[in-house]
Amino acid sequence: MRIVASLGILESNQLGLFELFCRFRLRGGGSTITQQLVKNTFLKNERTFSRKILETVLALVLERTMSKQRILSSYVYILGTWY
Repeated sequence: MRIVASLGILESNQLGLFELFCRFRLRGGGSTITQQLVKNTFLKNERTFSRKILETVLALVLERTMSKQRILSSYVYILGTWY
């Protein structure tokens, strides 16, 4: 899988969003660690088009404000609090 322009959005997500937009149905796809951190920290676990758009936008903002190391550390910390 390829990360598009180092912005933390997987190419498969872009294709999934395009297909969703064209067909108006939810399609599964992978998420980056940044997107998973956003989903698990800020959003509800609903499977909607609007949540995926918001997740992508927030992931872009997070990528611009936090280092990759900080994002990974935060993700691992969140995972540790679940177990």
